[in-house]
Amino acid sequence: MFRERRPQQLERRGEHDNYRAEQTDPSDLLAELLSQQPLTGRPRKTRRAPRTSYERVLARSALVVALLVAAGVWWVGARFTLDWLRSTGVAVDALGLLAWGFPLAITALEMGMLVARSRIVWAWLFWGGVLIFDIYTTAVGLMLFVEGRELFGYLLSRSDATSWVVACAAAIFIAVAPEPAARSIWREVWQPA
Repeated sequence: MFRERRPQQLERRGEHDNYRAEQTDPSDLLAELLSQQPLTGRPRKTRRAPRTSYERVLARSALVVALLVAAGVWWVGARFTLDWLRSTGVAVDALGLLAWGFPLAITALEMGMLVARSRIVWAWLFWGGVLIFDIYTTAVGLMLFVEGRELFGYLLSRSDATSWVVACAAAIFIAVAPEPAARSIWREVWQPA
């Protein structure tokens, strides 16, 4: 009923198992995959650093313009936040430059949490709360600014849900985009050429 295996068969089988184990070692497989060329047969493209002075100046100039655009988007969001503050009864005009401390504080909290990359859940919940507050104040300030104006033939109004959807979409972009964009552009501008 049961066949006994000969030592020679066991030996061959053991060699085969070892061969299979060597072939399926994950680290060897990963090393082999990483060393292979892409399927196109062409070498992988890497980002080329600007070589000439002209290319370096052009690249830095483009980054500076992008940084200015990000700063402009932040300024627009800050203005909408100040308009919201003004609508709540805060004497923003009497505060002068101190009023800009409010949007700067919101930005500092948002960026500080992104930089810290905290593993504490409460810190991320706090960051989410600040971000939602930033989006809310920006959306309300934006609605105060655009009320009664036309956008593609559509009259924007605070009593219209579509106007609020447009304002909230714009507010999400204005509240979320400038800080991380400016931070990454800033690193690119000052990295050694």
